[in-house]
Amino acid sequence: MKTFPVGHAGLTAGFVDRPDYYMAPPTGMRSAIPLGGLGSGSFEIRADGSFKEWIIENQSPAGSAKFGTVDDAILGIWTSTSGARMLRTHPPASDGVAYPEIKQMTYSGAFPTSKWIIQDERIPIKASLYAFPNLDFGNSTESAAPAVVFALNVLNPSPSDIDVSLMLSLPIGIQKDSSRATGVSSQHGARSHLSDSADDCASDCGQLSKCQAWTFSGSNLCTLYEGAVPLSLYEFGSASGVKGYWSNNENTLTANRPGNSPASGNISIHGSKFDATYSTSFGTAPSLQQIWSTFSKNGKLNASVSEAPENTHGAVSVMTRLTGGQSKTIVITLGWFFPERNHLDEIVGNFYSNLFRDSVHVVDHVSKRVDKIVDDHVIVQNLFLENSWPEYLQDYTLNSISHLRNAIWTRDGRWRQWEAYDCNDIDSVHNDLQRELPYALFFHDLEMNKMHAWAKGQLPNGMIQEGLGVNTCTEETNTPFDTPGGRVMADVTTGFIIEAYQLWKWTNDVEFIRSIWKNIVHGVQWQISVSAQAGIPTYMVCTYDIINFYQYKLASFNGFMHLTAMMACQALARDMNDDDLLDKCTVALERGRQTMNSQLWTGSYYRAFSGENAVMGDTMYAQVWANTLGLGDTVNQSRQISHLKAEVDHNDTPWGLRVVTGRTGEPSLLDPSPLDNCGALYGPSIDNSIWMGGSQDWSALMLALGQNVPHALSQSEKALNHWRSNLKDIWNTHGIVAGAGYFFDGMPWVTAHYGFHMVLWHIPFALSGQDYSAVNRSLTFDPKLSDSFHVPVLIPNILAMLTYNNNSGVYTLKIAKAAMALHLNHLRVGEHSYPSLPVSLQPGQSISWK
Repeated sequence: MKTFPVGHAGLTAGFVDRPDYYMAPPTGMRSAIPLGGLGSGSFEIRADGSFKEWIIENQSPAGSAKFGTVDDAILGIWTSTSGARMLRTHPPASDGVAYPEIKQMTYSGAFPTSKWIIQDERIPIKASLYAFPNLDFGNSTESAAPAVVFALNVLNPSPSDIDVSLMLSLPIGIQKDSSRATGVSSQHGARSHLSDSADDCASDCGQLSKCQAWTFSGSNLCTLYEGAVPLSLYEFGSASGVKGYWSNNENTLTANRPGNSPASGNISIHGSKFDATYSTSFGTAPSLQQIWSTFSKNGKLNASVSEAPENTHGAVSVMTRLTGGQSKTIVITLGWFFPERNHLDEIVGNFYSNLFRDSVHVVDHVSKRVDKIVDDHVIVQNLFLENSWPEYLQDYTLNSISHLRNAIWTRDGRWRQWEAYDCNDIDSVHNDLQRELPYALFFHDLEMNKMHAWAKGQLPNGMIQEGLGVNTCTEETNTPFDTPGGRVMADVTTGFIIEAYQLWKWTNDVEFIRSIWKNIVHGVQWQISVSAQAGIPTYMVCTYDIINFYQYKLASFNGFMHLTAMMACQALARDMNDDDLLDKCTVALERGRQTMNSQLWTGSYYRAFSGENAVMGDTMYAQVWANTLGLGDTVNQSRQISHLKAEVDHNDTPWGLRVVTGRTGEPSLLDPSPLDNCGALYGPSIDNSIWMGGSQDWSALMLALGQNVPHALSQSEKALNHWRSNLKDIWNTHGIVAGAGYFFDGMPWVTAHYGFHMVLWHIPFALSGQDYSAVNRSLTFDPKLSDSFHVPVLIPNILAMLTYNNNSGVYTLKIAKAAMALHLNHLRVGEHSYPSLPVSLQPGQSISWK
């Protein structure tokens, strides 16, 4: 691994020289389902059973560092005939103890559920472990619960009785490979002394009444903090912790951390007792070894819960007896409550602190809902996984919802999202537009929340500002939370207009549209004004920022954004009976089309930008939105088809569509040597990179244009299957892939856990040809599947399935899950209208017609 600094101390980047025979690890090892509620933090449990990406204690780019691995967090299984084994294929090397492992576990993830099939002939039962949060699709408040449920399904295939236990043990009092030495000042009251171990350092803090936190370094230096609790950072070989103590009631063990720092609060482990055959036990100890030793004896813990500060580990075990042939489920619920979320030096709090008193309240609430949670999740999973879509699209569409891991939901109700954890902007409009479809469908109230924030930050000239926090965590800006700012961009005000129309059309929320109507009109006026010179915006940057479109007077990507925004404006103006606005947008639309066709059309494709004949993959992204919202064509369809053919002819790669081909003087390779910025990561040409939205948009457009379905899906399938089947990293899809000649061709290049690929959600709309209007109570379909099919119907807070039987010629619409009734005045599939209108459908109801 070659590393070099990139501008800030402690940050490194580098290239990995991999041999030709390099193979990706199994699915679930590089990333897994993030487990946690909306805006409440999360963690992953990987395929091998290890706990990773721990951010439930208010870790974020604006706070403490994540715990990349919590190695001593373990799940264990015990049976009366085989003893205890850790649910890990590679147990932690803690305390030099060789813990018993599981031979094999098969991992699968169907958001929001992780599943492990336990495969070890030494265990005399059949067992599968499930982990899932309290997500309630369509109910954002319920989904905010900071909790994860662990459910072990067990079957006793033998004729004899077997006792089975499931245990969860957490090292809440000690965080290895971390330090609290960052940003320490006089307010932290730090003082140091030599100590023999991290356990002794924790004990020293516990004995000192004023001590709040501690750090034990590899040099045996124990530092105690008597004032505020410093933020944590990664430091290999060190250990740190926040002062706390354990307590318990009948079924729940709780670690309590007093104080009002971001790391203060509590975390609870609750064991469910469904009947008299279940029993719960607790234990606390200074080490995992002691916890495990007790559990191994008889599947129980010692029932000793001590407040002694050196007891840094706590565990809960649930035992039950299975008779011959019997199956049961053992459930443990983990809940947390860290109410004082920080953003830099500002405490913004967590929304869930309005809903719960503490973590005991959390696990009490969630553990009573387990059956309902499972039923709801199965409905959603079946809708996305049991349909006529190709398998890759089923898998990726459902699992892309894991993007919600990057959310912030403040105590006062502001819903915000990081662009990515390694790109610390907050809620740029152009990035949100790429990822917002599942949010608009399942939690549209949260999208409206952001729309109001963008409207509030609108400039006097009418421009919507890029985001709500740009470079928010760099030492140069250090901007407070919710500070609008950013660049003058071609896909921000336009994106605001498009999303406003989408939310209005899909919800008929009159109060919402009225609340931002003046902002929409003012934004349209600004958009028209910056297009006055040429008919479309000039010299503007867009989401494809490092391609440097601002160097060129005209860019086709920007032009299509302008055209679609003007079409959305027309639709809004008609609904709002604003004839003056309608006239202005109609004039602007026609002038923009003239510019696109006279200045940027080459005869076979739309050039990427003026003065060049370069081809851009994803030129017509905005047309994808026009199709999904039923706005019509920005330019005629024959030119769309011709352009899309050119994108493949010029830009195709083994990993998806290259972003730009044919530019004169392409940005050249920057030498991978020490640099002051992320330019060190550039390959031979920025233009040679693959941005994860382009191939998805190409497929959505080809489907909408009625092209051959397998061919239309080919680009999307290739790009997503590269992540799904080659890299096996579906829950950490990056924004950009390295192109040919980057030293790591086809590998992740920039921005982890990104949302660019989530434009794939337009593909289901294109496959079914769905067009829904809550305003007109209209639902129509133009299916691209000719044989019998069943496809999801995607409406905010309503999930349904449309089926067609080719033999009988019967269409059926069934509501699978809904927060409200579906009222329709118009329902049509192709030329076949439902004859008995109007109609209202409740959850579980269906209608059929020919």
